[in-house]
Amino acid sequence: MDTTPRAAFWTGPDAGPLIFRFEDRRYRPPTIWVVGSYCEGALEERVALYPTVQFERLVVGLRRPFYLAFRQGVRMLGGVQSNSQPQGSEALYWAEWYLEDQNSEVKHAVKVYSLRQSSRTSPHHHLEHWERFNLVAGGPVLLRLGRPLFKNGEETRQLNGTAAVGAGVDHQLLAKQAPALVFVEMVGPDPLEMWDHHYACE
Repeated sequence: MDTTPRAAFWTGPDAGPLIFRFEDRRYRPPTIWVVGSYCEGALEERVALYPTVQFERLVVGLRRPFYLAFRQGVRMLGGVQSNSQPQGSEALYWAEWYLEDQNSEVKHAVKVYSLRQSSRTSPHHHLEHWERFNLVAGGPVLLRLGRPLFKNGEETRQLNGTAAVGAGVDHQLLAKQAPALVFVEMVGPDPLEMWDHHYACE
């Protein structure tokens, strides 16, 4: 199973504005999916480097606006509430897409969501999927992990950049101090569907 990270970060000249790029590195040149920055001008300069790609713009309100440009073909969700809201999720979903051929058995997909200050995702695990969480902007964010289930014990660590969570491990993200923007990569059968979403018994 391909577990190659797809996220890349860089800064502008002289430690300028943070730029975020999400790309598929299996191809040369890499397929660009998203560009983002706190600086709208820096975002547009980066987007201009891809003259053959059409982008759709989005602004997500964190403590200050974060500007994003998504490649055409990404499904834009408009900040909808999570399907897991009844189980306590407070995430707002902005976009999702498949990186793999949607006809393949195992797919690599991405979801983009934000958390307000003092909010969280639902506590849950997957039996046939693994996930990689990429903190793109805002935070800090705490990643709560079971051993492997919360009822067996747990640990909490700060999400610094990227963290992977394997199948069968209860997990939950907590944005206690500040809003945050998270890209989660998911690998498994039909990862954008909810059938392998199992809520934790605590």
